[in-house]
Amino acid sequence: MALPINKKDLSYSSFEEFRQKTCFDFSKLDFNRPSICNSLLKLYDQGTLCLSTGEDEKAYMLLFRFFEGYLRLKNSKLYKQDRNYVENFISKEKLSKSMNILESLNEEIKQRYEQRDQSQKRTVEIDSKADELLIESKNWSISSSINPTELTSLIKQNIYSILLIDTRPQSEYEQCHINLDYLISSEKNQVTLINIADNLIDTTSWKICDALNKNHLSNTAEIFSQRKNFSCVG
Repeated sequence: MALPINKKDLSYSSFEEFRQKTCFDFSKLDFNRPSICNSLLKLYDQGTLCLSTGEDEKAYMLLFRFFEGYLRLKNSKLYKQDRNYVENFISKEKLSKSMNILESLNEEIKQRYEQRDQSQKRTVEIDSKADELLIESKNWSISSSINPTELTSLIKQNIYSILLIDTRPQSEYEQCHINLDYLISSEKNQVTLINIADNLIDTTSWKICDALNKNHLSNTAEIFSQRKNFSCVG
């Protein structure tokens, strides 16, 4: 049988849920009636048809029920009384074929669920990172440098919270840096100054925070991690 190239989309949230849906309650069926053979054959025919149209999950369910139904039929009075009748309806060839298809489909469907889960996980991670970048871009602006005139202008507007990052080596920063004491109280609340030496600057924000923590600068790392709360970072 030529199998379709295009498979139908997976229908369930997980492989475990799919397997649960595969189970069937046979207790209401009468396996002592001859018509049960026709019912099982219909399951087989429908299952192989679904397989040919790319409906792998449905094909698995139908063939699984066909095979499980046959195992129950073998324990019935009908089978014990007229075995030839049953086996004329349900051949060993169909049983062997259904078993091989079930083994193959089980592995294939399981792999498809695993691949889908991995793909969804990567998508969530990418979307999360994109949202983080979007939030940052909306809530604070970045400039590579800011001169005293620009800083004074921002402070006088009294509407911005400003994070200043001094990127000189720590030794130079400790010797001399911007003195915020000249600002009045309300202005002081607007401006925060931290030192992140350029040798700690990395490609991603979490790497910068990690480098700061490793250099025992946890307070600076905490402020930097909250930079999106500032209106302007420079």
